[in-house]
Amino acid sequence: MTTQADEALALYETLRPHLADKPPEVVGAILSSLVAIWVARHRKKGDDALTKHVRDKVLKNHVAQVRKLILLNEPREGLP
Repeated sequence: MTTQADEALALYETLRPHLADKPPEVVGAILSSLVAIWVARHRKKGDDALTKHVRDKVLKNHVAQVRKLILLNEPREGLP
């Protein structure tokens, strides 16, 4: 049985070669659109305040995770 983590890793490995040689501005635009789709799905119908709270928390956690992954990806990308 495939887990969500397995699916995420497979999709990551599929997309990575297409993004690896693109300028940061292009990758950033693509990622911004994908993150917006993801965050928009964190919605509590009929409760705008809770929706905002959940989305803020999701984004805060996302940024924290991205910060952890930066160091892991720098050497892999050949950055100084």
